[in-house]
Amino acid sequence: MKIFIYFLICLFGSCGVGKNSKTKTVESIAFGSGGGFTGIETTYLLKKGGALVKIIRNDTTPIKTFQANEIQDFFQGASKIISCKHFKPENTYEFIEIRSGSETNRIVWGPQGKAPSKASRLYQQLKAITKTK
Repeated sequence: MKIFIYFLICLFGSCGVGKNSKTKTVESIAFGSGGGFTGIETTYLLKKGGALVKIIRNDTTPIKTFQANEIQDFFQGASKIISCKHFKPENTYEFIEIRSGSETNRIVWGPQGKAPSKASRLYQQLKAITKTK
C-alpha cells in the first residue's frame, strides 16, 4: 500500500512540474482594428523573423522588416499577456492576437471598453511601428 501511495505522489508531482516548466514561445503578433459601417478589419502581422505586413481582406502588403533586437520587446510583452482573456468588442474595436504553436489568443476591446493595461500599452507600441518614414 505504501508503494502505491508513493507511486501516486511521484506521478502527480511529475505532472505538475512538467506543466509549470512549459513555456510558450510567441511566434507572431497580429494587431489592428475593425468594425464600423463596412465591417472591414485592418490587420498588421509581425512575425518572429521580423517581417511586418498589412492585411486588408485577402490583400497582403509588406510594410517593413526589422532586426530581431528591434522587435524583441514586443514578443516579450506579448508573452506576458498570452493567457489574458478579454473579449469585449463594440461597433468598432481594436485587437491583439498572439500565436504560439497551434494556440491563438485574441484580446479585443471597443473604444468605450477598457483594455487590459498591458495589452493597451503593447498595442500602442505596435501601432507606432506601422508608421512609414
